[in-house]
Amino acid sequence: MKQISQLRAWLYFLILGCFAWGSSYLWIKIGLRETDAYNLVTWRLAFACIGLWVLALTMRIPFPRDWRRLAWMAFIGLINTAIPFTLIAWGTEQVSSSLSSILNATTPLFTALLAHFWVENEHLTPNRVLGVLVGFGGVTLLSLTKDSYSANGFQLLPILAIQGGSLLYATASLITRKKLQHENPIAISAVAVTAALLVMFWLTARNSQIQFPQLLETRIAVAWLGIVGTALAYSLFYNLIKLWGPARTSLVTYVIPVVAVILGILFLNEAIHWQHWVGGILVWLGVILVNWKQLRNLLP
Repeated sequence: MKQISQLRAWLYFLILGCFAWGSSYLWIKIGLRETDAYNLVTWRLAFACIGLWVLALTMRIPFPRDWRRLAWMAFIGLINTAIPFTLIAWGTEQVSSSLSSILNATTPLFTALLAHFWVENEHLTPNRVLGVLVGFGGVTLLSLTKDSYSANGFQLLPILAIQGGSLLYATASLITRKKLQHENPIAISAVAVTAALLVMFWLTARNSQIQFPQLLETRIAVAWLGIVGTALAYSLFYNLIKLWGPARTSLVTYVIPVVAVILGILFLNEAIHWQHWVGGILVWLGVILVNWKQLRNLLP
């Protein structure tokens, strides 16, 4: 039974990294050709909301009646969906999808830092401290690529926005484990995305103009991001947190940049500079050092 559970977890892991989230940066970049970050995220969440509620009702998923747990789910929607989606989409408007995906791979580094204060037996060790320093050294190097510059100079804000999204993802994964460990993953996703959608409709109406995309490729982008990159991905993600815990689940970020960089080269004609290679390797090395204990346990 344990072997079946582990095989299922690895299947979820590969679908998340290679299929759902690995392709998301490509679709974000395509969607942003026509619309802005606010509308992209709003319509992404609209498709995700429909998909999740259809899934929840079809499977007759039980929802908690305790308002405190519902409030935590709604809060997760804010810090794991509405805000980071918008930050990353806005940042990706200014930089390449490849750079955005590598910067977002720092989520496990933030997870390790926060877990030191929030999770028992997850304290920072010399390995983890070194991993965090090496990983963020890679981020510093990535910030020096040509992607980080425009006619107006160094693009610091987009880089910080994407890193802010990573920090919020790490925070949300730890809160989910601490407060919603025993809740159904689809119930968490449905409530969280609904709350995020309401917030995004308000933000979009306030800061932009709510407008459904007109181009077919943009409609495909928001549908893919909503149904595959959010509805399917979140249900798998929360299942993985229950099976593996937040630190091991965050290892999916090893796979995502590889897929995103390949898709960026093939479909967006994005150039890869030496800083991408070296910076990306440093980020991965940092993540390996931070999660060395978990990785060592996977070895025969």
